[in-house]
Amino acid sequence: ESQHGKEEKHHEHVHHHTEEHEDGVRLHSVRSSHNPEEHKTTEVHHKEHETRHKPEGNANLWNVIIILGIIVGIVLIINLFVTSKSINKLSEKITEAKDSAKPVDITLLVIKDDKCTDCFDISQIIEAIKKENVNIKSEETAILGSENAKELIEKYSITRIPAMIVKGDTSKLEFLKSAFVLKDDAFIFNNAIPPYSDKDGNIKGRIAVTKIIDSSCKICSSVEPLIAQLKQNSIAIATEKEYDISSTDGKALLNKYSIKKVPTIILSSDAGEYEIIKNAWPQIGVIAADGSYVMGSVSPPYRDIASNDIMGLVEMTYLTDKACVKCYNVSEHRTIIANPRGFNVYLSNETYVDISEPAGKEIITQYNITQVPTILISKEASYYQGLISAWAQVGSVEKDGTLVFRQVAVMQGTYKDLVKNEIVNATIQN
Repeated sequence: ESQHGKEEKHHEHVHHHTEEHEDGVRLHSVRSSHNPEEHKTTEVHHKEHETRHKPEGNANLWNVIIILGIIVGIVLIINLFVTSKSINKLSEKITEAKDSAKPVDITLLVIKDDKCTDCFDISQIIEAIKKENVNIKSEETAILGSENAKELIEKYSITRIPAMIVKGDTSKLEFLKSAFVLKDDAFIFNNAIPPYSDKDGNIKGRIAVTKIIDSSCKICSSVEPLIAQLKQNSIAIATEKEYDISSTDGKALLNKYSIKKVPTIILSSDAGEYEIIKNAWPQIGVIAADGSYVMGSVSPPYRDIASNDIMGLVEMTYLTDKACVKCYNVSEHRTIIANPRGFNVYLSNETYVDISEPAGKEIITQYNITQVPTILISKEASYYQGLISAWAQVGSVEKDGTLVFRQVAVMQGTYKDLVKNEIVNATIQN
């Protein structure tokens, strides 16, 4: 067929189908208008058809999107809750910080004894409190003996004057706990160091010192350094008296307190108010029946009352070797043994003996000396407890009580080894 004929037939075919489609649509419309139920059924059918023909991947994607939406919603809710809670906590902390920054309102009540001029100075405690974050609303002083003081002493069981009562928000006064005691509604300072007054006005902690000496013993030790040390430790020495052992009063004191060594001291019972004395006294002396503190540990040299001898007079022998010109100077030992700031040994006699001499050879044999130069100290050194305690590290104590220095190398110098018959340089060895 010609091209023209083919086009006419195709056009007729398309026109025919178009008319059929239009007739079908018109028929469907007519039917639908006359049968509503059939119309609904048709719509449902079309929806089911669409659902059946929707791709499965799109359905899964849609489900994922829905789940993610739910999760995001939950997370947002949790975040909002946590954020809200954190903000509340932060607000509380800020409020607490502001509150803690505010000075604490307090009142100070001080009890003093005007008659005790050397009593503990409580003003230093007051000044320390004022340096803290406080606002002192009032500061009052009650004098011991007044009605106000009596009431405060009774209410807070105060035993030492001066005392202090601090009132305020006790939960914010933690810094007071180191020196104060919390009682009822207040912090109480009831720990004044001596001297102080008790609630009846009796002053405690004023010590009377009685010194007993032997004026005939010019080389005997002195108790003055001990008294000076007590004063340096804030011990209140109110009075000092001195008695010689040859005097009537001196002899009476020796007998009353069974004193065996002089010089010595007796402290009045007020010494017991000081912890430093109470703790140290068992190593120093005894407490008498009347409460007095009697010193029994006396530094040598001292007079032994029973024998009437002077104890602690030490003799020291320097054993040398003249042939060893490079050996250390044995006299260096004296600066250690007799040093007042060291062992403070009183050397009543000093002798130099060389190993070439008969006396030297005898010492070497008697005490089995193996290194020189060295020293030997007489048995009277046993009265010096400090020296005896340290001697075990450097020497020996022989059967006759003699102290022999054997660790020669600690002198950090040259010495001679008598066993090997050779010179040793301790400085090079170390």
